[in-house]
Amino acid sequence: MVCGLFNLKKRKETPLPSTLTTSPICPQHISDIDKPVDSTSTIPDADVESLVKALDRLVSLSTDPDVSHSIDSYTLNLFEIPSLTKLIPGLEKLAAKYHVGNFVIVRQTGEKIFESMPLYTRIGMHLLFHGDTQTKLLQNKTVKDVLREQSVRQGRIYDSPESVKSIPSFIKTYNIDLVELEEPDVSKYNCFNDFFSRKLKPNARPVQNQDDPLAICSIADSRLTVYPTVDMAREFWIKSHIFNLPRLLNIPLYPSLPSFHISGKADEEAHASNRNGNAPNSDPNLNSMALRFNGGSLAIFRLAPADYHRFHCPVDAVIEELVWVGFAGDSPNGTEEPVPNDTDTSKGKEKGGHEQKIQHHASGSGYKLQSAGEGTYYTVNPQAINQDLPVLESNVRSVLYLKLASPQTQNGNKGKAPTEEKYLAVVAIGALLVGSIIWTGGAKPKGTLIRKGEELGYFKYGGSTVVAVWERECGMRFDEDLVGYSAGVGMGQEGRIGPVEVLVRVGEGIGRVGCQDFGSF
Repeated sequence: MVCGLFNLKKRKETPLPSTLTTSPICPQHISDIDKPVDSTSTIPDADVESLVKALDRLVSLSTDPDVSHSIDSYTLNLFEIPSLTKLIPGLEKLAAKYHVGNFVIVRQTGEKIFESMPLYTRIGMHLLFHGDTQTKLLQNKTVKDVLREQSVRQGRIYDSPESVKSIPSFIKTYNIDLVELEEPDVSKYNCFNDFFSRKLKPNARPVQNQDDPLAICSIADSRLTVYPTVDMAREFWIKSHIFNLPRLLNIPLYPSLPSFHISGKADEEAHASNRNGNAPNSDPNLNSMALRFNGGSLAIFRLAPADYHRFHCPVDAVIEELVWVGFAGDSPNGTEEPVPNDTDTSKGKEKGGHEQKIQHHASGSGYKLQSAGEGTYYTVNPQAINQDLPVLESNVRSVLYLKLASPQTQNGNKGKAPTEEKYLAVVAIGALLVGSIIWTGGAKPKGTLIRKGEELGYFKYGGSTVVAVWERECGMRFDEDLVGYSAGVGMGQEGRIGPVEVLVRVGEGIGRVGCQDFGSF
């Protein structure tokens, strides 16, 4: 059935340079796989409390100038960290028996390569798979508490001025290309996170089909999966049984119900017939925003530590609303300030632009808070997403609602509304050791026109994820090669592969809107 949906064709666009965000010869990319790939197997000889101590040790070691001996260590250099192997003797057995990581596809060539997983990700994943998130552990803390605490702690370490000493080893570990940076002089960065969220030169990421208003481009340098419907996403990729788009966006299907709680607890009786988020559109009681995104399409952009960590607008659009979900300090009436990762909020705006680290709720501002309980900091690695774990819909996140620009808006006539309004939601999701989501272009006032390829925001340390959700009426059609790989029918150099992520870069074409019932744009 699935194979009949896709007629995979060779892409017609002019190929961009290699989508690899690190050098093909860096230690995280492996082409010769000589042993099995670890998935959800238990780390031998490891108990949950030992794993908690190991994660704490890795974060503590991140004050060391050599990142390859701390947070950015891999099983490839495991034996260089004796203190860690003493805490978890089973790691040695894991490294000897398995490769730890995920396969990805190089889009231009169809080559399948293997990306090793940082040890902190594997430890965080093991805690989710084999430790009850509600069970009290050391110092009466749960797994959820531990992951949040270490994420906040890591942010403080890499925001400190002393952390600049870790920049050179980070560059070496990931083979970072300094030539494409707006500021290639590493001595000019004030802390590690300044370099981690580095800017690129203006033309480093050209936008394909810049003048085509219906063409969609990649939001981030990332590993991408795309799904025309949420049902397909749940069939092939997101295995959480409670996942649906209203829950991801934290909007109730019905206005009479509260927003979904981060813990996943909602009024299940009221939603019994709508567990997949596919409520009948004819129901007059449906929340209007839930109705817009009911049956929508989604693209999942996963960023790894080595990537350029700023994310960009995929299409010409107008800012509507920015919502924070699950950050510590939020409240039902939106009067308190969410402070992601306990970052310093005194720095103000970025030079020449807007930056939103904290956001007050102001009438008419276009920004607000939604109370959903305290968010989590689970790893967003595919091996967690591919299990029945509530990751994307539970982690701390921020949702930017955009209205697709009509031709008159694109031409600068903001006084005339589009014939039919079509919406896109850009969901920036925090993760293990990633607590800071910073909006720049996305924090501009409501009604501001953002051009395709313009910066929306960035993450501080760690790998994270951006999910873009198009309402059904946008008629979003992803490129066939991307849909094929995401659904497991893509053809690589070695035959059928998948479901699997595809390496893409900012600005690269990934599809078009307006392919079905798109109204009169």
